[in-house]
Amino acid sequence: MHDIVTTYQESQLQDLPGDSKVSIALCCWKGPFGQDFMAITAYYFDKEWSYREVLLGFELICRSETGNDP
Repeated sequence: MHDIVTTYQESQLQDLPGDSKVSIALCCWKGPFGQDFMAITAYYFDKEWSYREVLLGFELICRSETGNDP
């Protein structure tokens, strides 16, 4: 599965002009069952000026249960 995602990301980023600007966003949220997730997304305009979003990473965040978490 990792190879499929990597291949997709690379194919999407090929439309990225060499001199373009890319915005990177980090988003964290809590799932319905209390899991914490983090995603890293790239935002840019391709060679045809179409707006693009590419998911660069997605992780389940594991925390130790210390009793200090909000």
